[in-house]
Amino acid sequence: MFVAVNDWECLQADAVNAFLNASMALRASGQKVYVQQPQGYHKGDKDMVCELPNALYGMKESPLLWYLTLLKILEKLGFKPLIWDKCVFIRGTGKNMVIVMVYVDDFAVAAPTKQQAQSVLTELTGHFQLKELGDVHYFPGCRIVRNREKRAVYITQDAYVEKTVKSYGFEGAATPSTPLPSEKLSKFTGTAGKGELKRYQALVGSLMWPATQTRPDICYSVGLLCRFLANPSDKHIKAVQHCLRYLSGTRKYALSYIANPKGLSKEEFRGASGSADLTGYTDASKRWKQEVETRGGNKRRNKQDKHINI
Repeated sequence: MFVAVNDWECLQADAVNAFLNASMALRASGQKVYVQQPQGYHKGDKDMVCELPNALYGMKESPLLWYLTLLKILEKLGFKPLIWDKCVFIRGTGKNMVIVMVYVDDFAVAAPTKQQAQSVLTELTGHFQLKELGDVHYFPGCRIVRNREKRAVYITQDAYVEKTVKSYGFEGAATPSTPLPSEKLSKFTGTAGKGELKRYQALVGSLMWPATQTRPDICYSVGLLCRFLANPSDKHIKAVQHCLRYLSGTRKYALSYIANPKGLSKEEFRGASGSADLTGYTDASKRWKQEVETRGGNKRRNKQDKHINI
């Protein structure tokens, strides 16, 4: 959203063999790790082992060591991680600000100009090999479409949905207009077979990623379907297939981040955003029995919700 509003440039790159760049010296225990000599390579006595200087794919610690190595490199380059998101790094302020977003070995670099973003990629190339991919288009696994004129960003998972629908044989199936059928779902009193159980869990699992990333319209439906993962009936299997068919028909849906969707003038937009009164309600961890507040013009005693004014 920040990139869209400010019409910044955003470049993408992949780290080549990322985990192999992770230093074993950063292990919390400080202990050294040794491995057997690889087949076809022998040096010294046959019982001699090799000290491992960098991480290998398949090691439990490799992802953490890669992050710690990357953190050390970025801090050396002047970047600082955000407090609320340790995979987003910022350097500089104003027109000199550069933002680096990291997802394992995927990098997205945002800056006011393409030269500034490219400069950061060049700096990183001095520490490990990068494969530059140009303007950001997939990150991570989500297709990103930009409309520079409207200062808008659209994020969709249409490719993932198409692949999932095809894997379950639902391409070309009738598309319902809602994520779930109108019939109420309830607990199954029988016992699901192993095949039905495995299939149901796989189907629900395939819906989890879009539900939590780009498709809030199926979030409640997937949450409801998750309640029956331990013992689904044929009715539940038909319901999750219904949701998948809905997703297939709406696979082009995308999250839209638009700087000024109402087309307000600069003065109107600043006035509207400056005078916004944002109120949120969330589940509370304790009861607030004595709090009295106004919601929708009606006073009521708040017993279970936490009221937040910003």
